Amino acid sequence: MKRLFIALSLGCTTLFGGFINTNYFHPNQWMMYNPLPKDTLIEDSFTVGLINTSIYEHEADILDYKLDVEIAAVLLQGSKKIASHHRIDVSVPIYHLSGGFMDGLVNTFHKVADIHTPRDRNNETYNEFTYWVKDGNNTVINRSGHHTTVGNMQLELVSRWIEADFDLGTVMGIKIPLNNDPVATTGGVDFLAGILYHQAWKAHHLYANLDLTFNASYALRSVTHNVTERFFAFFAYNYQTQANNRFVLEFKYSTPPFKDPNIEYLYEISSATNIGYIWQIEEKKALEFFALEDNEPYKNYSDVSFGINYRQGF
Repeated sequence: MKRLFIALSLGCTTLFGGFINTNYFHPNQWMMYNPLPKDTLIEDSFTVGLINTSIYEHEADILDYKLDVEIAAVLLQGSKKIASHHRIDVSVPIYHLSGGFMDGLVNTFHKVADIHTPRDRNNETYNEFTYWVKDGNNTVINRSGHHTTVGNMQLELVSRWIEADFDLGTVMGIKIPLNNDPVATTGGVDFLAGILYHQAWKAHHLYANLDLTFNASYALRSVTHNVTERFFAFFAYNYQTQANNRFVLEFKYSTPPFKDPNIEYLYEISSATNIGYIWQIEEKKALEFFALEDNEPYKNYSDVSFGINYRQGF
């Protein structure tokens, strides 16, 4: 009887699982629609996330683009059930850009892993904040010291259409700019359409999201235009313990955010691996811990990110 109870508890989907509630913390990504991976649970919930991330993108012979920054972010998310198979999600991020403290740690890891970085080549100073984008003699963005800004609001309809041996759903969304800060937004209204998938087998759970975003036209520089149709893929594996906690392994991929003839940091794909743990404090309360590392070609994503989310169900 005890074995049967354990098998049933592992086979059922707990209130919280699936993907870690976080997205791409990089200005080239968050300017446009910045998808969050979704599960197919139709529940009311609220999540507040605290994330710290480090980015360095610069080549000594490229004078028009440099991003040397540490970002502390708060990500607020809410879900509201509006029918048995539909919910509304809303997310709003707040970013604080500064010099931070992580550069030495990140570069030491790169040296141990034998990853030769631009910071080594350029002999850059640690823990400084510089974000510039130049267009010939014109300066598009020039930030240093520190900068705090509110990102775009994203409003989404999540629907679950099949609930059987596997779950299949969809997501439709709109990005709404909350300001005209060039660090935070393109200023345009963007749209998203995606497919959600979940498959469970005893303690093992597989999740996948395939998303398309349709972005308003935007020119960062006269020769740097955004990609108006972008593809995102999110995959996750969960191992569910007997205490209903979960170990999480994720992979994220996105097509390039910009078209640019010269600056590879603007026109490259991005991908990352995320390792996390979801601790189910109570039936409707959970903490999500995670660490994220970007994958080759190491563009348009953070070098490393650490975070914690508190998630409350209702």
